[in-house]
Amino acid sequence: MAYASGGDIKSADYNALAHIAEVPVTDSPPLVVSANMSYSNGTLTSTATAGGWDRGAYSTNGYLDYSYVSAKASQTTCYMMMGLNTDPAADNSYASIDYAWYFIADGTLNIYENGAQILTATTCGSYTTATVLSIVAGPGFVNYYKDGVVIRSIARGATTLYFDSSFYPSGSMNSINFRTFSDSIFAASEGVNVFGRSIYKNSGTPGAWSGQAYSITKYTNSAYCSAKANAVMDAMFGLNSDPYTDSNYASLDYAWYFAGDSNAYIYESGANPVNAGAYTTSTTLSIRFDGTNVIYYKDGAVIRTVARAIGLPLYFDSSFNGAGSRLNSVVFSSGNGIGDQWGVGYATQGLGQSTSSIATVAGGANVTATAWTGLIQTINACLSHQGQTSITPSSVTAGNIVTYYNSIVTGSALAANKSGTTGLALTAGTAQTQTFATAWGSGTPSRGLQMIQYFTFASYDAMRYFFNAGGTISVTRSRVGGSATTRNTDWTNLCAATGIITLGHSNTTKVGGSGTPLVIANNNNGGVWSCQAINWTQQFLQYDSAAGYTADYIQVYALVSNNVVGLLTYFINSYTNALQDTVDGTMTSSAVVNSPATTYLTNTWGTPTYSSSAQTV
Repeated sequence: MAYASGGDIKSADYNALAHIAEVPVTDSPPLVVSANMSYSNGTLTSTATAGGWDRGAYSTNGYLDYSYVSAKASQTTCYMMMGLNTDPAADNSYASIDYAWYFIADGTLNIYENGAQILTATTCGSYTTATVLSIVAGPGFVNYYKDGVVIRSIARGATTLYFDSSFYPSGSMNSINFRTFSDSIFAASEGVNVFGRSIYKNSGTPGAWSGQAYSITKYTNSAYCSAKANAVMDAMFGLNSDPYTDSNYASLDYAWYFAGDSNAYIYESGANPVNAGAYTTSTTLSIRFDGTNVIYYKDGAVIRTVARAIGLPLYFDSSFNGAGSRLNSVVFSSGNGIGDQWGVGYATQGLGQSTSSIATVAGGANVTATAWTGLIQTINACLSHQGQTSITPSSVTAGNIVTYYNSIVTGSALAANKSGTTGLALTAGTAQTQTFATAWGSGTPSRGLQMIQYFTFASYDAMRYFFNAGGTISVTRSRVGGSATTRNTDWTNLCAATGIITLGHSNTTKVGGSGTPLVIANNNNGGVWSCQAINWTQQFLQYDSAAGYTADYIQVYALVSNNVVGLLTYFINSYTNALQDTVDGTMTSSAVVNSPATTYLTNTWGTPTYSSSAQTV
């Protein structure tokens, strides 16, 4: 196989297009173990032969806002509990664990809370060594999951939660994962927090580059990272081979610098070779190592290319100067080729499809016709799903000249750059509604109404695959019934005027209705990937256009927290009218999940579960 100009096509060319992701290397969470206990590589084992519930292990780190724990049993013949606890060092007994899954020796499950049996096997069912049990705690809630299905949901207060466990007397559990929603990717120094896709420094002295967050995942053959700035600040991020060395920017191998003078600079091991000009909060800075070069991008434009051979693995690393700086929309992955778009990928890329058709080619080896054909067909499947034109030819015959190499490069780039789009019709699910039938808006007790609708996917990856494949969630509003007042009629009309608001991959859109929104988060500045933040992110705002009621409005926010997508709708009755101030009848927010087509894809996203609430504000 050769170029039209001659010469063998080696693995470097092929792998640069395929970007096959390496298996991430991660560290296990640190645990304190009691006597006759051992812990290694995510497996916790009790070797005791006698005794009661008097041995276990707990984490030294805890999380206040969001906590996640999961584990599997290594057998189905032992008594063990694991979960989340506010005081794990108090004792080794299950009785003090606040929220716990109970593996029972007869192969069934229970849920226990503070020593009390809450749910029996009738509800929880049985388990095998493949069953994944997890608990997710967030602000005000705790959810128990069995293989991604919610078994129990309860409210909770604001407390720091730790991993905790108890054994009676022996047994083993594996695949233990305890983290906030993103520290499986990032570890942070004191004063730096990681939340979703944001990294921020909340304490520190100005002028001291003393805080960092770095990945515990590393990549050798290729690597990619990107981020946006929350504001004008002093923070650096990039690729580094030794993130454990210190938290100072001088040790970052390849870094972008969001500087306090509103300019973006490139830094390499403390040196500054390039000033790339001004940045804003919408500017995306990125760095890619393709196995041959390190390439710096600013909003997709190449700013600098530096030669680098494959050598030491590269990690994500960062450095912060003082307090208040925050990196948003942080991405770290193995690369940005078709393998990332078609396979697991990362955040905004990845469809969760099998990459078995993309062959792994040894360094320096020739690429076979079969390997090229597999790569081309994967590119074309992705392009076809996105509604783009396939590259030709669709297969390669051994001995032919590869005169269409540039089309392969172009096709791979097109597929990767069109993540979140589809040229095929979506399938609308059943409308999920939240209603409110109590009078509101008079100022007693409030002038507003809020409705929150949550969609919980089986996992963070399932949520990613759904939106990356072009899936959307649409929401409409209505008011019916009630008194025959002009106020009610006006709210009926305002709900209709706001049309269908749709949350997608990178855009939020309005279809139908009337009037012009004051805010609509489109032009690749909205959608689900604008919501990976600490707070709810505004997606839509439209004021009433009717005379006398122009202060009234409807506002939609969104929030993505791990595998949960939330839509928050405000109905604000600002205009005061003593005679007709109250809104009554039934207010409804109706949401529909629009699923991607499976003509070219396998469904890797599933169907999210639904929950909702409404109250005056």
